Amino acid sequence: MNKTSVLFITLLLSCLAISLIYSENQNVAVIDFTGKKISDDEASMITDLFRGQLVEAKIFSVLDRNNMKRILEEQAFQQTGCTDSACAIKIGQLLNMHYIIVGSVMKLGNTYVLSVDMINVETGKIEQSKQASGETIDQMIKACMETARAISGIKSSSDTNPSVNSATPANTAIFVCEKKEIQVRNINFTLVKIPPGSFKMGDNSITGAESHQVTITKNFWIMETEITQELYEAITGDNPSAFLGNNNPVEKVSWHDAVNFCKNLSKASRLNFNLPTEAQWEYACRAGSVSQYYWGDNESDLFKYANFADINCKEIKWSIKNQNDGYEKTAPVKSYAPNSWGLYDMIGNVREWIADACEVKEKNREVFTSTYQNGISDPLSTKGAFRITRGGDFRFFPRDCRSGSRSGFMPDTAYNYIGFRAVLNE
Repeated sequence: MNKTSVLFITLLLSCLAISLIYSENQNVAVIDFTGKKISDDEASMITDLFRGQLVEAKIFSVLDRNNMKRILEEQAFQQTGCTDSACAIKIGQLLNMHYIIVGSVMKLGNTYVLSVDMINVETGKIEQSKQASGETIDQMIKACMETARAISGIKSSSDTNPSVNSATPANTAIFVCEKKEIQVRNINFTLVKIPPGSFKMGDNSITGAESHQVTITKNFWIMETEITQELYEAITGDNPSAFLGNNNPVEKVSWHDAVNFCKNLSKASRLNFNLPTEAQWEYACRAGSVSQYYWGDNESDLFKYANFADINCKEIKWSIKNQNDGYEKTAPVKSYAPNSWGLYDMIGNVREWIADACEVKEKNREVFTSTYQNGISDPLSTKGAFRITRGGDFRFFPRDCRSGSRSGFMPDTAYNYIGFRAVLNE
């Protein structure tokens, strides 16, 4: 074999190797991020920056905006108004993509918040979820680019994971908890997978809720939001809420109502849903933080994360007059920034029923359980006539919205400020 033949074969093999490398790159398309309280131009700019960073990472084969638009027009598909996962998957199928990326950018006060999901088009599962925020548009741009790098598997200085007791500032938070979407009776809801670990539970400034070490030994899935009125009515055929809205949290439900809902949801989904234990709830709420609130100790940031007793609550004498969360009563779920693990409304909006029983002192309403013991694993209090609620509500003073705050009510209580969310245990 002469040198020319050897050179040709070598060149051919090199080209084949390169083609194999690039064929392994999976196709991905990025749908324009939806904007809330920002301009379309800003949302489009952030989408383009995200897409460009994906291209630069060279991990995926990224479909550019013009080709995506052309293909969808040829398929006579209207992209406008396509915001849910089912619609995104349909776009991914039309574009013949492995993955489709959807996201939203919202402005809460002076803070920009970006949330991104990468969906496997074939399975329909959310394989990655990322969230980042910045106090200025420049910080948001940087966070957007780091989020794209994180999606690509490239580590950056602001990458985080659900490691226990690693407080994460709001302006650098990027969560990597796994998510999955469930559909029951044509209603979709999202579960977030919470890993096992140990954390400091409680608050030393609250009598009966002193800080102590707790271990969660197993994974569990918790609902991304409080139970909406739409989902509650689909499962029970009833909506007892005082403040109506399909996407608002259900309220005026007793503890017994919440337990029965979980049983009926389990039957409808063929899964095993329950109310979270108090330890599961606080572990998920804190999301690795050790501060009073899951974003830090600054209560002046409360309006960005929670619906509480602010200037809109004119009938409540203890309301805070220098903050505005935008709502007088309950707000639609996901109206505020999530915590670092991607959970919304863990503080404020409505209090949430918990599985645990407790005793309540009538004089000062202090809550007591026998499970607040240092070094305990997977606690569940079964003693007491009352049931615990967590998270505060739209009528709550900031101090009572802290991650460690707890309250107790009789299980047949059904007020317009109490709702719940469910967990799926593995």
